[in-house]
Amino acid sequence: MIKMKNKIIVLCAKACAGKDTVMKYLVDDVMSQGVVSHTTRPPRENEEHGIAYYFIKKCHRDGGIF
Repeated sequence: MIKMKNKIIVLCAKACAGKDTVMKYLVDDVMSQGVVSHTTRPPRENEEHGIAYYFIKKCHRDGGIF
């Protein structure tokens, strides 16, 4: 296992570029805790805010770093 203490990893890419695949590898093999992404899309059925995604408005995304 790679030591990741106090590291921040940012994955940025277009839709369907493989971010979830990379994130799953990192969580399974490298990191000891999960990851919650931010998205401006509306929640899908059975998705809850703060579990797999933080659902934010586009104006919030444009003004800050998450």
